[in-house]
Amino acid sequence: MMFDPKIKRKNRKIKNRLEDDVEFYLRLEFADDNGNEVEEYILKNAIERSIATMYGEIGSQSIQVEIVSYRYGTALIRTKLKMMNRLRCALTLYGIHENRLCAFRIEKKTSAASNEQNIESSSTTSSLDIETDQSIYDPNAANFSSDPKTTCKLNQFDELLQKQWNRAKDQGLFAFHVDALEQRTLDGHLNYIIELNTNRFEKRRTPYPFDHVQTPFNENHFNYNKINDDEILFRLIYEVDKNNSEHLVIINNSPIRPYHVLLVPNRQSNQPQILTTDCLKFGMRFVSQSANPFIYAGFNSVCGYASINHAHLHGIYLPSNVFVQTVQCKPFFNRCWIMDLFDAHAFVFEVLHINEFDQIANLVCAITDYCVKNDIAHNLALLKGVSLSDKKLFALRIFIWYRKKIIGAKVHDRCNYACVELTGYMPLRFQDTFNEISEDDICRYLNEIALSKDEQTKIENDIKQLLANFEYSHIKKLTMDRKYRLRSSSVASAAASRSDKTDSSEVKTTTRQKRKRAPSVKTVTVVEKKSKVASKKSKPDTDVNNGPKENSKLKNDNNEMNKNDITVSSPISATSKKPITGDDLSLFNLITDPSWQKQLKPLFENHKTAKDIQSFLEKEWLGKKLIFPMKENIFEAFNQTPFDKVKVVLLGQDPYHDDGQAHGLAFSVPRTFGSSLPPSLKNIYKELERDIEGFKIPNHGCLEDWTKQGVLLLNAALTVEAHQANSHSRIGWHAFTDNIIEILSKERDGLVFLLWGNFAHKKEKLIDTTKHTIIKSSHPSPLSFARFFGCKCFSQANKALVNYGKDPIDWSIQ
Repeated sequence: MMFDPKIKRKNRKIKNRLEDDVEFYLRLEFADDNGNEVEEYILKNAIERSIATMYGEIGSQSIQVEIVSYRYGTALIRTKLKMMNRLRCALTLYGIHENRLCAFRIEKKTSAASNEQNIESSSTTSSLDIETDQSIYDPNAANFSSDPKTTCKLNQFDELLQKQWNRAKDQGLFAFHVDALEQRTLDGHLNYIIELNTNRFEKRRTPYPFDHVQTPFNENHFNYNKINDDEILFRLIYEVDKNNSEHLVIINNSPIRPYHVLLVPNRQSNQPQILTTDCLKFGMRFVSQSANPFIYAGFNSVCGYASINHAHLHGIYLPSNVFVQTVQCKPFFNRCWIMDLFDAHAFVFEVLHINEFDQIANLVCAITDYCVKNDIAHNLALLKGVSLSDKKLFALRIFIWYRKKIIGAKVHDRCNYACVELTGYMPLRFQDTFNEISEDDICRYLNEIALSKDEQTKIENDIKQLLANFEYSHIKKLTMDRKYRLRSSSVASAAASRSDKTDSSEVKTTTRQKRKRAPSVKTVTVVEKKSKVASKKSKPDTDVNNGPKENSKLKNDNNEMNKNDITVSSPISATSKKPITGDDLSLFNLITDPSWQKQLKPLFENHKTAKDIQSFLEKEWLGKKLIFPMKENIFEAFNQTPFDKVKVVLLGQDPYHDDGQAHGLAFSVPRTFGSSLPPSLKNIYKELERDIEGFKIPNHGCLEDWTKQGVLLLNAALTVEAHQANSHSRIGWHAFTDNIIEILSKERDGLVFLLWGNFAHKKEKLIDTTKHTIIKSSHPSPLSFARFFGCKCFSQANKALVNYGKDPIDWSIQ
């Protein structure tokens, strides 16, 4: 593999400046021999094998290579400087190739700091830069303790927050003062805390009325781009990504109580009030960075008492312990609990370690995304408390309440239940209410926000199915990862033992011999793929390198993991009380748009291809295979873009095959993935920025704004097995979607077809070019994006639509 000489010169300069044992982060994009994104477990396996190869060259010297993060083919790798070029070269021997250097950044590390949770408040500190009003999140200072004995012990993060809040107070930036609020604790088992804050209700900005949970961002309404700079208290920066995001901590000018702030992630992306993983992880870092046991972060959805439709969380110091920090919850499904203390139920998660932030954020946002899609108002609370799984430990607790909608303008009654009020703390407007209210009144009012029992039952069954899909996929991936680790460890051990027997004069010869044997590794990869196919036919696996002994070891290890590590129900059986039948799985019933039902019904009734697909998927589902997208989203492209409204057809190849990515629209990912985008979609946004004047890159990858205007985001294959790219490309989907393209070409006039890459170019023969416009370009993938840039396909598509007398597409994304 040839490397850019400029990068080599740069590496030499860096090497002259730094010592060899300085650690650094290298951000690379990887692809396999076929140009596909590399699965994380495959990359890890290749790195481990590469280290075994390098042992022959560097002997017993310690090697440290760690994948810090990995998503969508991009890896952030931590290693020693001297290992970089050896590692990159060795990876090529195992079919892993570097597409390009995304960002080259040297970051000195004074020591290999432990990530163990620290709950000793007195020793907790943050990396702060008070001169520039920035706080760099320190994972080693994470504090999950809710012990009330630590209330007087503040760390530098708390001191910065309070210092900046008091500065804003002295500047007169608040609408009123909250220095001396009248407070009392209600008698009862909940110990509800109430405070009288009349000004909060009478002097605050008038909230906007909302009718739907999913309401687009409106720049003409008040939003956080319109605040003064003085209202920004500081920025909370995540160390690994400190150049790429701006998470603001700002004042709430109508505070509930002292030190009430707002957390605004990626302010300029104009994200509506829909919870994303970036937003939730911002809240996790905010809470865990404080030493205060009563620190709190909360989220209100639109129609769930959110006043501003611009993504934000509330941050506040609660006055004391609240009941949700210790309340017992019932197990619901694996890592999820449910609190049914009131008629209004809440899903509950816990975070025991900062390493769980990503996984729990994905699970939580899958639930809130379900609520948004089904127009269900919801509130979220994030605070420290006692672990649900082990009372001896502290944890971050996350509650998600689903509830009745507040439609139109807010009504300020005796009790208004938003995210803060649901936790056990209630600010009140009226003096008489403050004097007279009891805990029984609190509970009665809280029960009134609950949905009906039938609605709650349906929601809980749907959520159980959703969580089952996530957990089943995670366990399957964990099992495959363990298999690769076992195989690669045996290779590493063999390589190490050979290198121990070789003196220093024979090192280079040994390395050359191993590199000559590299093709045999590729042969092993092919055999392993065949063994996967064989396993589907209930044949025993074989391992080329280690034979039956290694196979037995894998089997025993996997059995041990299944018994001791975690128990998970399959996504099929999680909510079903009866066996699933073919009628339950009927594909045609998943098409809800009447115009597409009319066009596609003959395909399902008369064509063998559709029946073959139906039969194949039934067997996969009944065999507990995890299929993406979820069943109800397979025909989402058709359900969102009616047949008679189609103006542009954008053809993709295969759905995303990793957890939670695919939702039935080509190139699109759900909003819950926040600003983490697949490489191809990143390049699409970059071309739009060049091609369409005024286009601003959004902080999410959901393309539903296009489908509503007549853009059919059609994949050639509509399903895929989890973590197996192109696994359903030969079950009949290509013939099925070819028929759809032919129907569109025949029955409609003046369509624009965007064909990207060689695969899509082959579909040109299906289209009547006398009636329609075809715009061809290279694919936006990392392997061909250079030729994709400058194609101006979006502006060309609009020109063609105007020539046909149709309205152009507004390619902007809210």
